[in-house]
Amino acid sequence: MYKAVFDYNKLGKPITGFILITVNYMLPNGEKIKQEQVAQEIKKLEGVEEVNIMTGVTDILIKLRVSGIEELNDFVIRKLRNINGVDKTQTMIVLNKY
Repeated sequence: MYKAVFDYNKLGKPITGFILITVNYMLPNGEKIKQEQVAQEIKKLEGVEEVNIMTGVTDILIKLRVSGIEELNDFVIRKLRNINGVDKTQTMIVLNKY
């Protein structure tokens, strides 16, 4: 069995982040949106590695890789928060991985 191990520093994506997302299921126009619809839209965004639908307080957990804080800022503010249904976000940056 083979396993590919990527060097994300060499790929220009050294920062790993996890973002917790709370979904607002009622859009401002009164239309209802499904959790799966929001997840599918998030999956289309560049840098997103995983989109997980969760139980509990958080509706969706995503894992992403970015080149730096500027790209992370752009991702959260200009892309993620502009998807219909995304209500609240909480971003966490990985400091080290073992």
